[in-house]
Amino acid sequence: MSKINKVIRDWKAGDVHSLKWFARYGVDQRLAYKYYENGYLERVASGVFYRTGDKIDPLAVVRFLQEEINLKLHEKGKSALEFHGHGHY
Repeated sequence: MSKINKVIRDWKAGDVHSLKWFARYGVDQRLAYKYYENGYLERVASGVFYRTGDKIDPLAVVRFLQEEINLKLHEKGKSALEFHGHGHY
């Protein structure tokens, strides 16, 4: 199985990933940008991508920041309620 097939297979819809995540699949920066240039990926920022055709999931962005960037953040207040389906007005 090619590297891009492994990457796409394990990529959940709406997820955002960095070059660090690609490295786990043996995909270096050069190859990741080649996938971007060939239309498999869209770029959010330098070194951060989502799958072409996906709508970015806000919870996936929080997970990305927590797991791949190692930021200590938590949603709270209105956002937390909305993420859990309890938003109101």
